[in-house]
Amino acid sequence: MRGRYTILFLCMGLFFMQTAAAQRVVLTTSTGKFYELDVATGLCTSKDMGVVCASNNPPSGFSVALFKDTLYYNQSNGPLYRTVLGNPGSCTLMGTTVTANALTVDKKGYLYWVDGGGATYMYNPHLNQLRSLGICPFVPAGDLIFFGDRLIMAAQPRGVVGYSLVEVNLTNPAQSTVIMETPGYTFFGLINVPAGCNLNKVYGIAQSLVGPGSDFIEIDLDNKKIVGKVCYINENVYDAASITESGNVQGVNISNITLNAECAGGNKGSIAVTGVSASPGVTVNYALNNGTPNATGVFNNLNGGNYTITVKSSDGCSKDTLITVPLSPRFQVNINTIPDTCGTGKGSVTLQMTSANNNPVFTLNNTPPTTNPVFSKLSAGPQQLRITDQWQCYLDTGFTLLSIQPPMPVTGFSTKAANCGQSNGSLTVSFATGANIQGVRIDGGTLLTGQTVFNNLSAGNHQFQLLTSSCTYDSVFVIPNLVTETPVVNLVTQAPDCYDRSNGTVQINASGTQGAYTYAFNNGNPGNVNYFTALAAATYPYTIRDANGCLFQGNVTVPAYQVKPVTAQTTTTDVDCWQAGGGKLSLAITGTESPYFFSVLGKSAQSGATISGIPVGTYMAQIRNGNNCLIDSVPVTINAITIPGVVCDTVYVPTGFTPNQDGKNDVLRPFVNNLVARFEFRIYNRYGELIFETSTPGKGWNGRWKGLDQPPGTYVWMLTYDMNNRKRVFKGTTVLLR
Repeated sequence: MRGRYTILFLCMGLFFMQTAAAQRVVLTTSTGKFYELDVATGLCTSKDMGVVCASNNPPSGFSVALFKDTLYYNQSNGPLYRTVLGNPGSCTLMGTTVTANALTVDKKGYLYWVDGGGATYMYNPHLNQLRSLGICPFVPAGDLIFFGDRLIMAAQPRGVVGYSLVEVNLTNPAQSTVIMETPGYTFFGLINVPAGCNLNKVYGIAQSLVGPGSDFIEIDLDNKKIVGKVCYINENVYDAASITESGNVQGVNISNITLNAECAGGNKGSIAVTGVSASPGVTVNYALNNGTPNATGVFNNLNGGNYTITVKSSDGCSKDTLITVPLSPRFQVNINTIPDTCGTGKGSVTLQMTSANNNPVFTLNNTPPTTNPVFSKLSAGPQQLRITDQWQCYLDTGFTLLSIQPPMPVTGFSTKAANCGQSNGSLTVSFATGANIQGVRIDGGTLLTGQTVFNNLSAGNHQFQLLTSSCTYDSVFVIPNLVTETPVVNLVTQAPDCYDRSNGTVQINASGTQGAYTYAFNNGNPGNVNYFTALAAATYPYTIRDANGCLFQGNVTVPAYQVKPVTAQTTTTDVDCWQAGGGKLSLAITGTESPYFFSVLGKSAQSGATISGIPVGTYMAQIRNGNNCLIDSVPVTINAITIPGVVCDTVYVPTGFTPNQDGKNDVLRPFVNNLVARFEFRIYNRYGELIFETSTPGKGWNGRWKGLDQPPGTYVWMLTYDMNNRKRVFKGTTVLLR
């Protein structure tokens, strides 16, 4: 944005930082580098700082602001970054975009900027909240700073030639006004520099009037005049920030006070004070009631009362403050309980504070704290109570909530057994006279009202729940099981005739005194059939029902197919140079499941027969039994027969070469016969990179890649070609010597 109003030159930014030696300046160029500029001696010398933001490296800073040791900077009309000086790894990309070259920070650490259209913004980086303040009638030509609590901007009024300093009205930016003109100076950077206790000096950074760099100019804002040039900066400066640009002045400021009250009968009180100074290299000490100072600002074991804290800096600035340590009285509380009834969680407690502890908060049994002193829906038993007041003083105590349990209003239970495991048992209940019965629930089911007999119950234990107007009663009753004689079961199984088939069988035979029996297999419908077919190897459930309707359950397993071993005698005929229609294979197979068959390359034959037309290679010949079940496989190899005087397949690649231009062994090339087709020769270096390839027999590698001699060492080569419509692949290594 700034380039719209100025002539083009190198874009740079700067900010001040505190060190023990002096107040210094740090620059950043259009390349994104940051430089530290020492102005304490008046020489304005600079030093490369290196990386300030690890996540934006190399950085591209444009406008900057500094709050304590935290640096904010943006790219040109782009993302905003935050980093702690001296810790590049802390750099964070913030959740907003700064469309301006005028950036500063206030005493709370909130950022402010004005964009090219005059839109004025405040940004809270702690909560990532952006707020628009309104439109300023001035164009930002450079930086923003706080002078006291006034926001000052290096600006150019719209449509006016020349530059000025403007006070931005933060309540209504439209009412911003010019506070002084800056004839002859175009300020891009503004900074505050401490000049004594409660005193800052303001400096501007402008393009040099005599050279390509920048001038460091003192500005008297109180008297609205230019004091003069302090030194010359050998860079074109773009923006500026200092640790006091928030408006803080040199001297002692108390940034935080933490109090802990004296708890009566418990912990003593404490005070923790944090003081800061805008002066470089300054330390701060703290004294309580003019006592011995310390460097921490922490004072413990204090009784309730008034104390004077003196905060003093090593440069002679000091500040006194009066602090009162509160006294929290002893906790006194009345605990009023209502017992639980029948263990239903209907108890309650009411807490009444009789002591003067302010804003008490109650925590019962580690539940979330509350200001409500009434707790209901409590179960009987010990209760843990903590009461905390506004000073975090607390009382831990407890009480026991009692329980009332009247007897269950039932005078008797009677049961009827279930027959053969069926759900035909029953329960009859006799209730006490005058009992206010609201209902009965069996096994957690529907609440039943007005009933004394409960039918359709299975044999076994059952949960009985009785509800009255005030209590819930739980009990258990048992329905007996009437069983008949268990039948004798004989299971006959047949495994499938192959591991991948489902033709196994099961026969279930039941005998006993309660026949005739019916059968249900694998959760199917019951019937008189007891023979089941088309079964895979697995375990199946079955049910037998006798003449009385009693059920008997079990499981039966169809075994898996077991392979019967075979022996195979292999006879092969090799291939003559991959010609003459291929080789031949014959298997003579013996075993207990004949006839046997074998297959290879999609061709099949019976044991003892021959399969022809098999190319050179190694194969797995599959063996099947008479049920066409694959039961085994054997490896077979068809070799190539070399005819004397005929080279069928040969290749030679030297194991080393010396590309030293002496005319001897300078090129690595393979040697193959002249009958090959689809020739490919490739060479790879130790990193797996392809550094040479050719499809021309006789052409080789001269030891160079990408115009450079390759280092001595071992290289991998791969050679492929076709012969007689078969692809051949060779691999090996060779050594490059120099």
